Amino acid sequence: MQDVIGEIAYSKLQANISAVLSGDIQEFNETITYPDGQQRQMEFTYVPEVGPDGRVIGYFSLAIDTTDRLALEERLRQSQKMEAVGQLTGGIAHEFNNLLQVVAGNLELLQVGNFDDPNREKRYEAIHRNVKRGAELTDRLLLFSRRQPLAPSALNIAKVLADLQGILP
Repeated sequence: MQDVIGEIAYSKLQANISAVLSGDIQEFNETITYPDGQQRQMEFTYVPEVGPDGRVIGYFSLAIDTTDRLALEERLRQSQKMEAVGQLTGGIAHEFNNLLQVVAGNLELLQVGNFDDPNREKRYEAIHRNVKRGAELTDRLLLFSRRQPLAPSALNIAKVLADLQGILP
């Protein structure tokens, strides 16, 4: 085993080897650095081989390289985090957009008939500008949270209705 994994890696496993040679099954994970410098995540199982006289005469070793699996699991976790962030962003943007619509609607109601004060008009314009900026921000957040990008296109309603009449009874 020393020849395969090298002296440094073998020394990391020495305590488990001693334990299995004492008769104890060993199951453990270890990062092994091979002689070429490559590090691999390994899952080990050592099972003692008992002779006819009941003494341990050796052991069976099963070593599974879990490096790729662990990397895929980490990628999946990151993907799930990004999905959760997208859902959260979409929810926040939706709620914020609802609030902006209330502000914009009430602003328009307040603005009716109040054009006599030039400062008041400037304030209304500033509020409108900021409501619009907020709406643009929520649009960007909603685009981020969507799983599929929007692909708007022109639609001939008359043709769609005619097609539906041909399909529907």
